[in-house]
Amino acid sequence: MTSKYRPLVAIPEFGAGAVCADDARGPFLAWQAAVAAKGGTLHANSLTRTCAQQQVLRDAYVRWLNAGKPAPAVAAANKPGRSNHQGGRAIDANTLNAFPHAPADQQVDLLWATGAPLGFTHIIPRPDETLSERWHFDVWLGWSTVKDHLGYDTGCLCSALDVGQAGEWQSDERLTQALLLYIGLDIGEPDGVLGKRSWAAIRRFTQETNLDVVIPILRTQPASSVWTKVVG
Repeated sequence: MTSKYRPLVAIPEFGAGAVCADDARGPFLAWQAAVAAKGGTLHANSLTRTCAQQQVLRDAYVRWLNAGKPAPAVAAANKPGRSNHQGGRAIDANTLNAFPHAPADQQVDLLWATGAPLGFTHIIPRPDETLSERWHFDVWLGWSTVKDHLGYDTGCLCSALDVGQAGEWQSDERLTQALLLYIGLDIGEPDGVLGKRSWAAIRRFTQETNLDVVIPILRTQPASSVWTKVVG
């Protein structure tokens, strides 16, 4: 099999050079239209980032924390491959006056309300104009079950791997288990350790036992595949 990544596609509606995962383009444009119907503008301060771009933000965040400055004063930045920006399925939306006719304390609420029906979720616990990361929204699409069962970071890893931007995390064993589950193989309860059951599933599917060979093969599975088993 040949390694195959889901393509990133242009989405000029969000600015020159803006790209996203091809399956996310429709939801992004639908959300933009929904915001416009409410008299607002959905503007992306940041959309898809490469691992290198994410590393720059991560380094700045770590320097800020190491300087003893308060975390809420600076945008949190996860490691490359652990941000859904690498998967092309995240947006940092402008939350300042996105809806010119609405009060300032309702901007995030309105973004939340228009995005939620289209599958956009938030990483803060409630819509709140005072919280850091209030601008970050994800649309998980085919990776929602991975995120729900294996956690946010693993969901981001799979989303990023899907478009070839998982960086150093592409050999993560938890990610490998997630991919095995994603294509419907029975490995039992995922625990981040490739045990006998995981390797048996890998051999059945690939006839290979080398992780460096297995992961590129698993990448050939389309993100539209149905995850048919979560636990054994």
